[in-house]
Amino acid sequence: MDTSDILVLFCCGMILIGSMFLCYYLYSLVLIDAKARGLERPKFWALVSLGGQSGGGLLLYLFKRRNYDVHLTPQEQAAMDQLKRKILAIFVMMFLAVIFFIFAMMPKMV
Repeated sequence: MDTSDILVLFCCGMILIGSMFLCYYLYSLVLIDAKARGLERPKFWALVSLGGQSGGGLLLYLFKRRNYDVHLTPQEQAAMDQLKRKILAIFVMMFLAVIFFIFAMMPKMV
């Protein structure tokens, strides 16, 4: 195993772990939002938002929540802001992992 193989495995691991954390943080974010809006069965809507590879579940939740007013407490708002920052950090980490993966695979492709 040379260095590029190790880098490829590391990048794949970072993408997999990042996607698991992304799902968890998105679930938490939607759960807080659904509770603040007073939707029935907020855990159900949080699970629905994770469904589908094209984001259909999240779009379904976004259309459903339009009919409800939001009533966030300052603690819930702070928790949502923190989750948004974590999600952004995961996206950046996964983007960098994909870039490193591409550069690690280039010598093998040529």
